Amino acid sequence: MTSGFKIYYGDDGPPIEGPPEALDTLWIYPYENVMCIAWNDPEKGVADLGRVVIDQWDIYIYTDGLGWHGTNKYQNLMTHLGMHGCGPGGVRSVINGLWIPRSNFDAIIKRAWEDPGFDRKSATDPIREDGSE
Repeated sequence: MTSGFKIYYGDDGPPIEGPPEALDTLWIYPYENVMCIAWNDPEKGVADLGRVVIDQWDIYIYTDGLGWHGTNKYQNLMTHLGMHGCGPGGVRSVINGLWIPRSNFDAIIKRAWEDPGFDRKSATDPIREDGSE
């Protein structure tokens, strides 16, 4: 089980990984061609155990206290920056997605969901597990 996050890029190379503290030096990571970001859910709530994978966003943002999230609108990014500021305690990273062929994208997302470095995605709520919700 990894203690941080992994950023998967469209070049199908190995993901870049690290703890959230690594965001202080995220400038060394490529800022575009992001396909998805994966991490273990720190909350471990009843309906959302295990890994989280966010994908299909134009812009990925890491904010202290909120973690990774995505948007497709620059206005949302600007509002977020205005509310939280930049640097420690606020927005620590902004990286961009990129369109690639669907088959390549699907393969990268599958790698993220099957990565053995993260907890298995599961739930303890039987209604959700049997698909009744």
